[in-house]
Amino acid sequence: MDQEEKNWTLNTVSSQRRQTLQETLKLAYGEDSNLIKDKRIAAVQALSGTGACRLFADFQKRFSPDSQIYIPVPTWSKMHQMDHSFWCMRVLIILPEEQCKEISYQFKVKGHFSFFDMAYQGFASGDPERDGMRNPSGFSLKMFT
Repeated sequence: MDQEEKNWTLNTVSSQRRQTLQETLKLAYGEDSNLIKDKRIAAVQALSGTGACRLFADFQKRFSPDSQIYIPVPTWSKMHQMDHSFWCMRVLIILPEEQCKEISYQFKVKGHFSFFDMAYQGFASGDPERDGMRNPSGFSLKMFT
């Protein structure tokens, strides 16, 4: 801790944290992602998948306090314990292109944010590159992953 009793982080740790977040974005969205190239994406570190969901829920509640929560069925029981607003889609769900376009359209019209739970990237096929978020055809959303 410093003189103000705040946690102090070594510069090397901060630098490595930023690099790790950038590499995580590349893994999730692809090395050639326009989101990364155009700097239209950001990353934060969270402790566990539940911690990430909670972090997003807090963000959503702060910036959109009147929004509703939509949880898929089936889902983890702990998702019901979060009393904030988001809609969580599992990344391993593969939707036909027309459904992706319709979901994207409805989210835009209704002003929804989407939250993609990507806890097990690479477990479905054994290939993290294949299972990553690659801007599904027709999707153009404000989203959190």
